[in-house]
Amino acid sequence: MKLLKPIYLLLFFTLLFSSGKMSAQDYVCISTDPVTGQITLTWSFPNNTATVDYYFLQWSLTSGSWNNTDSVGFASPSAVTTYTVPGINGNNNRYYFRIYAQNTNTTGFEIWPSNIFLTVTEINKGIAKLSWNPDWLASTGTHHLQRLDNSLWRTIYSIPNNLAHASLSYNDTLSFPYCDTTEIKYRVSFEQAFGGCSSISNIDSGEFLDTYTPSNPSGDTVSIYRDPAGPYTGCPIIGWTKSPEKDIAGYIIYREDPVFIAIDTIPSDSTVFLDKAVKGCLKSYTYALAAIDSCGKTSYGTYVLAPHNMVLDSLSIDPCERKAYLRWNAYDNMPGGLGGYIVYRQINFGSFTAVGNIAPGITSFYDSTQFINGNDYTYYIQAFSQTGAGTSSSCMKKVTYHGPVIPDTLYITQVNIANNNVVEVGYYYSPPNRIRQMVLERSDDPLGPFSPVDTLGAATGFFLPQLFQLDDPTANVNQQSYYYRLAMIDSCNKTAMYSENVSRTIFLNITSPSTAYNLLEWNDYSTWYNGVEQYEVYRTLNGVPDPSSPLGLVTGMPYSFQDNLLSVSPTAQVCYYIRAVENPGNPVVSIAFSMSNLACVIREPLFIMPTAFNPEGTNYRFRPIQAFVDPDAFMMQIYNKWGQRIFETSDIDAGWNGMVKGILAPADVYVYYIKYRSLQGEDYEKRGTVVLIK
Repeated sequence: MKLLKPIYLLLFFTLLFSSGKMSAQDYVCISTDPVTGQITLTWSFPNNTATVDYYFLQWSLTSGSWNNTDSVGFASPSAVTTYTVPGINGNNNRYYFRIYAQNTNTTGFEIWPSNIFLTVTEINKGIAKLSWNPDWLASTGTHHLQRLDNSLWRTIYSIPNNLAHASLSYNDTLSFPYCDTTEIKYRVSFEQAFGGCSSISNIDSGEFLDTYTPSNPSGDTVSIYRDPAGPYTGCPIIGWTKSPEKDIAGYIIYREDPVFIAIDTIPSDSTVFLDKAVKGCLKSYTYALAAIDSCGKTSYGTYVLAPHNMVLDSLSIDPCERKAYLRWNAYDNMPGGLGGYIVYRQINFGSFTAVGNIAPGITSFYDSTQFINGNDYTYYIQAFSQTGAGTSSSCMKKVTYHGPVIPDTLYITQVNIANNNVVEVGYYYSPPNRIRQMVLERSDDPLGPFSPVDTLGAATGFFLPQLFQLDDPTANVNQQSYYYRLAMIDSCNKTAMYSENVSRTIFLNITSPSTAYNLLEWNDYSTWYNGVEQYEVYRTLNGVPDPSSPLGLVTGMPYSFQDNLLSVSPTAQVCYYIRAVENPGNPVVSIAFSMSNLACVIREPLFIMPTAFNPEGTNYRFRPIQAFVDPDAFMMQIYNKWGQRIFETSDIDAGWNGMVKGILAPADVYVYYIKYRSLQGEDYEKRGTVVLIK
C-alpha cells in the first residue's frame, strides 16, 4: 500500500482536527459487493452538513492520483450521503477515494478513505494469514475477522482500529471441522463506533485443512480417591486442566505398567478420571494423558512429566518413644513445582488436623502427641504445589496405639516404722494387673530430689499384687522423718507415673525438762485421702507396754504430749511410740495406721559396785547394780593382790562368782577394773576393791 503524500497528509490532519470541522461523530463506511465487486460509500459529517454546499468524490487505484474523469459531484447534499461507484471491482483491487466538501464561504475540507481489501495467503496448510487495510485512519471502531461457516459469517477475531494500525494481519489456525482440504472464505467487517453502518471488505479464500496437533492437557495430578460408598476408596484419581483448543473430542488415559498403555478414553468435558482397576495404597502408579481432537489427531502426551500417586508406605508408633513414624514416596512432576507436604492426623472418628508442614525433599515425619492406649490414629499425606493450586493426597493409613499399660490409681496406703529400723510403705493400685515393677523413692523434702531405696518386680508374665508393700531398711528412723513416693516402671523401663500422694513417716522426739515428766513431740503424718483422725500415744517400761492401752490421744495441733512420771520407777527405761489412725471413709482402702519410731528417755547411767560378796552366801555374785547402761559396751577385770588378772567378763549380768580356774578363790581383798558406756554413748571407767568373804 502506498502512503499518502506528505502535503496531503498535512492537509488531512489540519482539516480533520481544525475547530468547527470534522468531529468524533463523523464517519465513512465503504462496502464491497461480494458478487459484482462494486463499492458503495456512505458518509456523514453532522457538524458540517448545514454549511456544506457541495461534495466532490474522486477515486483511483493510486493514492493521491486524482482526475476529473473518475469523479462525481453532489450539490446540496443530505445529512447522509450514499454512492455506489460504477465501473470498479473491489474484489480485485484496493481503491483510494477523495471526498472534498466545499462550504458556502468557499472554505472546505477533504478526506481520503479506502475500501478494505483483504488478502488471504497460506503460511501452511493449517494456517491462513489474513492481511487488510483500514478504510479510514480516523475511523473509530473494530475490525471483525469473519469466516464463512455453513453459509453464515462467524467472527473469529476482533481488532480495534487506531492510528497505530496502518495495516493489519491475523493468522487463523484451522481446526475441526476442516479435517480434509477445504476452500475457506474470509472477509473483514469494520463496525463503526458512530453512524450505525459497517465497512465490508472483499471476500478472499484459500484451501486449508486442520494440520494442528492438539495441545496436551495441563496441570495434571494424581491423588487417591475416597469413596463414601466404599468400593473405590484407594483407587488413583487423575485431575487435569483441559486443552485450550475448542475441537477437543476426548482424552486418552495411559498407565505405566511397566510401559505406558492406554487404559481408557473419556469425553472432552472431563477433567478427572478414576482408575477403578487398581488400588494405590500399596503401589505408586504413574499416569499420562493425551488429547484427541475432532479430526482424530492425538497430542504428544504428558509422558515426560508424568505424575504419580503417593504411597504412605510406612506407619508405626514406637510404644516407648511415643512417636509415630511416617514415610512416603516423593511426589514428582507437580505442576508449578512442589511446594511441600502436609501431614494430616485423625484420632478415632474425629476430624483430620494438619500436624506437620514438610519441605520438599523430605519424605518422613515423626509425630509426637499424647498417644492413648486403644485409640486409633489415622494419617495421610498431601503434596501441594508452590502456588497451592495443585494437590495430591495419599491413602489413609490407620494404626492402633498399644503402649505401656498404666493404672488409673497408684496410692500409698501408709508408711509405717517396723521394729524401729525398717520403714514399710504399703500401696494400692487400680485396676489390677497393670504394674510389673515398682520403685520406692525417698527424700528429705516433699519436693525432692527423691532417690530409689527399694524395687519390687513381678515374675515374668505376671503382675504385682494390687495391695502390697515395699521396705526401706536404710532409713535412720531415730534421727529424722522421711518422705516417700512410688514410681511405676513400665514395659519400656521408664517411669510411667508416680503415686498420687507423697507420704511422710512420723518422727518422735523425747525430752525430759524435769524428773517429773517427759515431753513428747512429733511431726504430722501425711498423706491420707481423709487425713488423720487421731494420734495414739503408747509407753513401755523396760520393754513392757505400760499401760496396755494408749497412754493418751491427740487429735490436732500441737503434736505433743506430756507424760507425768510420778508413778514410774526412776530406774525404769521409759520408751514411747505414736500410732496415727486415718479418718474413716477412704475410698481406696479401709482405715490405715502409721507407727512412729520407738523413742526412749535418755538418762545418766546408774552404776554401783558392792564392797563385798560371799560366793557361798546370798550375795554370791560380784556384779554392778546399774541402769541406763549399754550392755554391749561393758567389761570387768579382777586382779589379786599380786596384780595378776584372774578373771574377765563382758556379760554385765553374769558378774564374778569367785571362781578362778574352777577353784573358789581364797577370802581376800581383790581389785576390779570396769569400763562401761552410757546410752548416750559416753564411756566411763571405774576402779575399786571388793572383799571376798567365806
